[in-house]
Amino acid sequence: MHFNVIKISTLAFCAALSLALATQSAGAVTITTTGSGASGSMADGPTWTAGPNTFGFPTWTVPLSNNEFPEFNAAGISNGAGNFATEVDFFYTGTQPNSFNTDFDTGFTHVNTPEGQVWDTDFVSSDEVIFKAVNGDKLVPGSLYSMLVGFINPIDPSGFSFRVVFTDGSQTSDVPEPSSLALFGAGLVMLAGFMFRRRSTLS
Repeated sequence: MHFNVIKISTLAFCAALSLALATQSAGAVTITTTGSGASGSMADGPTWTAGPNTFGFPTWTVPLSNNEFPEFNAAGISNGAGNFATEVDFFYTGTQPNSFNTDFDTGFTHVNTPEGQVWDTDFVSSDEVIFKAVNGDKLVPGSLYSMLVGFINPIDPSGFSFRVVFTDGSQTSDVPEPSSLALFGAGLVMLAGFMFRRRSTLS
């Protein structure tokens, strides 16, 4: 009986610890760019521009430079966690009411993979769109990409602002999820109960 109790407690403890560790980031970098107006520079190096593109559509994009696609993390940013990214979050933060154009060609492509790897596009709300890597793809320093966000209304630079976050999709990756903490706690309680009963028996 005592062996079964301690075995169950140990398994619960180990499972909780494994889940907690699994929620931690393993080599991802978080790069955040905020900007306003019609143009500027991304935190990791490339430029961005907002306004009508060559077809006249209101868009935000990281344009070609000398006919070259932008390079991920050209500035070599490192936050100590790693250097890759598997998700890009775009937030529209402007004062001008202007939601995304979900019918326009909004999207993100990892260019320098065979034929280019298109990431999933998820319109979370009228002011947030998320691009997620598929098939185990990821951006590493030197990866080339194409990114375009379309808007319904013409862009007014005086009221336009945004935030872009390159990450692995878990910006709080060093904090275990509530379910992991609950299981972890349950394992500790069971283990403590067994130790108390064992001491009482030996007394």
